[in-house]
Amino acid sequence: MNKHSKETLSKLRHGLDPRTNIYRLIHGAADGWKGLYVDRLGKYLSIQSSQPLNEKEKEAIELLQYELKLKGIYFKRLNRQLQKASNKDSTPKLIAGIKASQSFDATELSINYHLSFNQGYSTGLFLDMRDNRRRLLTNIVEP
Repeated sequence: MNKHSKETLSKLRHGLDPRTNIYRLIHGAADGWKGLYVDRLGKYLSIQSSQPLNEKEKEAIELLQYELKLKGIYFKRLNRQLQKASNKDSTPKLIAGIKASQSFDATELSINYHLSFNQGYSTGLFLDMRDNRRRLLTNIVEP
């Protein structure tokens, strides 16, 4: 990951609530990494790609792990035939660092979530629904 890429990622994520450690770091081609999606989930990275990671991607991800002081990195192969895949085949695999416990904590908008890499394809939280959760907090919890 070059200096320009790190600065760009930093600027893009700067506007996030500081009480949030759940967010997308790399969004595929939009961030110059076609087919690669990297999410921070608390103290872990969740990587998704339809292809095995190449050396450039591995180096960038190791740098992210170091800079963000993360415990571990999980990789999930994107599968368009999800209905045919077993739970074992669709569960993310630990590729670096320390294995997450059965349920681990991550925070979004000051709310603590219990996530898991052991429940199949999803960790239990969809990042693209953040605005909906924010609306609920603003309009329901804080009238």
